[in-house]
Amino acid sequence: MSQSRKHGRLRGFLGTAALVFTSLLIWSHFGYPQSLVEARFLFKLKSVAAGDVQEVNLTELMPGDWETVCDSHGYYGPLYLEKYNKTFPATGAMQDGAWGLIFIKTDGTYEPISSSCGQGAYVDFPAGCLSRDESVLVREMASEPSKCPLLKVTHQLRTEANETK
Repeated sequence: MSQSRKHGRLRGFLGTAALVFTSLLIWSHFGYPQSLVEARFLFKLKSVAAGDVQEVNLTELMPGDWETVCDSHGYYGPLYLEKYNKTFPATGAMQDGAWGLIFIKTDGTYEPISSSCGQGAYVDFPAGCLSRDESVLVREMASEPSKCPLLKVTHQLRTEANETK
């Protein structure tokens, strides 16, 4: 293989890598889903928000074998849970209108979900955690007609969630 063909392939590879990297940066900057699980959750959430459903269990939006769901807003920082002896990084963006949830399995592995009001619905989930059985959201009327649909937690959150210092 000639030297010029090797350089041509290298330039093609580097150009493709730069394009992929730039695309990922733009994707992340605009808050698009970071995983297929998150995309599926947000798609289902938008369907619920657009419909007449008054109550939804998070198990309908996030299937799988998770046992605990916790608020994970960027304002609160990392979340330490004694039950798992683990600190979970903040998922939601540090801005008003953003929200984040982490769905935790029995072994401590987790799936982060984050979004914002501008992407379909606002999940009002005060700092804390809920068990899978308690994870019910209820539609609430927005204070202004232009606001996005609001879904709120119906149960009292457990206080086992402690922010790290």
